[in-house]
Amino acid sequence: MARLSVGVVGTGFIARTHVDAFRRACILFPELGVNAAIDVVADVTLQAARTFANRMGIPNAVDDWRALVDHPGLDLIAIAAPNNLHFPIAMAAVAKGIAVFCEKPLAMNAAEAEQMATAAGA
Repeated sequence: MARLSVGVVGTGFIARTHVDAFRRACILFPELGVNAAIDVVADVTLQAARTFANRMGIPNAVDDWRALVDHPGLDLIAIAAPNNLHFPIAMAAVAKGIAVFCEKPLAMNAAEAEQMATAAGA
């Protein structure tokens, strides 16, 4: 079974939902052959990130999304951060070859969304 290393930006309700969804998808759809391991979470304060990480069983917590993007071995970043951060986080992740799962809205406007899609090769 392949291991998918995931980082999550944000610690609110949507972040909890994404973590749960990744974990359930691996259980409910074993034919996918993927084990999603949530390896790191980021929030604006280290305390918030650590609290979330402890509650959700995530081994690493950071207080800056840039540190999350730099976390070694990430395959995918789930963006559950405020809307105005979707574009810079996604662009930084794509520049490092990391796949992106982004909460809606994708971007603040169509121009940002188009840039994101182009950078990702969509």
